[in-house]
Amino acid sequence: MGSNSMTERQSLDIITNMIQASKQRLTVTNGNIFLFWGWLCVAVCLLVTVLLYFFNHPAMNFFFFLIWVVGGAYTERVRRRVAERGEVVTYTDRLSNAIWAMVGWSALIATFMCLGFLLIGGKDVWIMMFLFAFIVVGIGAFVQGTVIQEKCMMLGGGFSMVAGAFITGCLLSGIPLSAYWVYPLFALSFALMFIVPGYIIRNKALRDERA
Repeated sequence: MGSNSMTERQSLDIITNMIQASKQRLTVTNGNIFLFWGWLCVAVCLLVTVLLYFFNHPAMNFFFFLIWVVGGAYTERVRRRVAERGEVVTYTDRLSNAIWAMVGWSALIATFMCLGFLLIGGKDVWIMMFLFAFIVVGIGAFVQGTVIQEKCMMLGGGFSMVAGAFITGCLLSGIPLSAYWVYPLFALSFALMFIVPGYIIRNKALRDERA
């Protein structure tokens, strides 16, 4: 009985240590990647909102591609830096990577689908990307928060999914959407999913590092 209890306790300690190590890499060692993506999405969203206000032209929405360009370049840089350090990749790390790989590839496919509808059929279906950002990224954040045991990220992901469901309801019921409230809602969702949890997790990781 004592031996089994010790084994269970050791297993729990190993899992806890893996989760803490993953948090450390995501927020401190790897340059606060949650904060980077959160601030990037919020900044680009606010930039597009301002440009639409002053120029009132739908082409301003193409600035959203900055998220792909800047975010992709930064993430690849982080990936190479991790590979060069030769860090041990835990199960939690692999699970986290799988979550965001799924989100990233889904976003890429959705982007090409929207471009296809626009260039081939002349149909503007870019609203699909916002539903993707709210719902699919929200699911990713919720699962990531579950994996690393951070309720604030789970709540942020939940908020984003609810926001996406609300926008879907507006579309289905014919309620007109406006960039001047959809885009700020988008920015708020990403702030709750990544910026707020990013600062909380980073502060916890730094506190543990100093302890």
